[in-house]
Amino acid sequence: MTVLYLQLVATLAKLQNRGMNPPIFWLQLDNTSRENKNKWTLAFCSWLVHLGWFFEVVISFLPPGHTHVDIDQMFSTYAIWLLSNRVEFITLLVPYLQHAFKTRIPSGSFLQTVYNWKGYFAPHMHKLHGIQKPHVFLVRKQLDNSVGIKFKKWHSTGDSWVGASQHPEEWLKLMDSFPAGHPEPLEQNELQTPATLEDVLHVQTFTPAQKKRWV
Repeated sequence: MTVLYLQLVATLAKLQNRGMNPPIFWLQLDNTSRENKNKWTLAFCSWLVHLGWFFEVVISFLPPGHTHVDIDQMFSTYAIWLLSNRVEFITLLVPYLQHAFKTRIPSGSFLQTVYNWKGYFAPHMHKLHGIQKPHVFLVRKQLDNSVGIKFKKWHSTGDSWVGASQHPEEWLKLMDSFPAGHPEPLEQNELQTPATLEDVLHVQTFTPAQKKRWV
């Protein structure tokens, strides 16, 4: 969620400098409840709409095997390069991108911390159930400036959007209110200075053959 937030901040700043302000945010995610299909993701998207960053957010969970078809090729290119090249330190993963890609080289950076989104949203939320089967969610600002949520099973079906279980025509309200300010960062995890060859040679658990690879 922190990665998505930081990317949105950077992207929207660039668009606004060009006089562009997109009203709809389409978000494609892997269909897993632990990381993505949960109340925290819906709270985050509701917050984006509340802030006025977008008029609505559409969250799409594609069928198994199709979720990441548009980005798998990029990761595959790097994975193939890594099979025949050695990266000695984690800090080299980003600069080595320029060696793995001939064109359209992706950018990268290390995430030094993450924000406490659960602690930020939890005091303002209702309990939420029954969101495992739908594969598309619509988060939209209402006429009274509240934020409502509706969902349906698939984009490709002609089914109507539904909301509250007792009254499907009504928009589901996940947030009672919205937090002010900014979420607090969790504990910092600064990258350590890369080890030197001398450091590696002193590691007793390495075999002679493993140490030789560093020479």
